[in-house]
Amino acid sequence: TMTGWRLGYVIANTEMIEKLAKLNQITISNVPVFIQEAAIKALELGNEIKDKIKQVYRERAKLASDFLSESSLEFLEPSAPFYMFPRKRGLDSEKFALKLLDDGVAVAPGTAFGDYREHFRISLTAPRDYLAIALNKICEAVG
Repeated sequence: TMTGWRLGYVIANTEMIEKLAKLNQITISNVPVFIQEAAIKALELGNEIKDKIKQVYRERAKLASDFLSESSLEFLEPSAPFYMFPRKRGLDSEKFALKLLDDGVAVAPGTAFGDYREHFRISLTAPRDYLAIALNKICEAVG
């Protein structure tokens, strides 16, 4: 998937474009060619593949929800899922993320997104089999 690959464009007046171009020159050297080519392909295939992609992510969200509902985590089942953001009361998400990393599972601590110390972010972008293994380890870790 292209999740996490950054590519974008701006529609603005000339003055704003000039300012953004200067900012871009000092913050980003260029977007890698493979990301540009993948974006072109995604635009070309858009309608042809969008329903399949939606279905894949709905299935991954359902899988994650099934696992998490058997744990002590609080969460909302996402309707447009790339990520889930569960909560465990009293959790130190930074320590928890490091513990999971030792177990081979990467999550983002909630503190990376603001004052969400008890939350962590799970990416649903991994293939189903890997996701199931990771979810099992997450649920074991939270008890």
